[in-house]
Amino acid sequence: MLDIGGTTTDFVILENGKPKIVENIEIMGRKTLIRCVDSFSIPFGGDSVVEDGKLKPYREDKALAFGGSKFTLTDALNCVGYEIGDYKASKNAGKEIFEDLRDAESIVESYIEMASNAVKSVDADRIIGTGYLAKILTPSIAKKARVSYIIPDHSEAVNAVGVAVSKISLTLYARFDTEIGRATFNGVVEKSPFSQGSLPDDSEFIVEAVNKAREIALSYGALEEEVEDVRVIYFNAYTVVRGGIKRGKIADVIVQIEPGISYGMMGQI
Repeated sequence: MLDIGGTTTDFVILENGKPKIVENIEIMGRKTLIRCVDSFSIPFGGDSVVEDGKLKPYREDKALAFGGSKFTLTDALNCVGYEIGDYKASKNAGKEIFEDLRDAESIVESYIEMASNAVKSVDADRIIGTGYLAKILTPSIAKKARVSYIIPDHSEAVNAVGVAVSKISLTLYARFDTEIGRATFNGVVEKSPFSQGSLPDDSEFIVEAVNKAREIALSYGALEEEVEDVRVIYFNAYTVVRGGIKRGKIADVIVQIEPGISYGMMGQI
């Protein structure tokens, strides 16, 4: 999926209809326990400035077509025949920048080249175009990358639609320390559900973490059906031994209610 925004174009890899998730990503060469969507961006979008006959990787203002002060990729599209916003303002400015308005095609082609190379870099079979300029640019990107494409209804506002129909998702990081009788949920310390000094089974720790994730999600307004499936992402536990005596156990559990479409919206989309 590509989202053509004003400053960037974002790419999210989908597998089996869901965003691909990467585990234990590296940040500045250091491994982490972070689990996130596999995505990347290029620093070009509809508001990217055109200077010295080239598309620049930054935004300074809105397009002239939308009352801004800078000639952008959007304005270049108007110069080659599209009618986005105040397209006449784009063309008037284009006459001062290009000897022939058709020369603006090179600006558009440079963007299409970069976007199509990004698509090819992940060996995609199909792209889904979203964002205000998706209907205009996605077909050309797909053709250049030699893939098929889809432009969904309401593609201009797909982010807003996504927020509106999304169910509540939640990742819970839980630590249980039965030696001192304490539990920590996403950094908030609470009384442990286990008695001090007890030695619960691994499954008992997992059940408590899952139940806590469900409790929190329900308090945020999630529906009962939406919290039934809680995934265990990480688990580790060990026994605390002091003076040759087992004093308790410490367990780290990470569980997640994965993102998805709200059950309440299923019949409306």
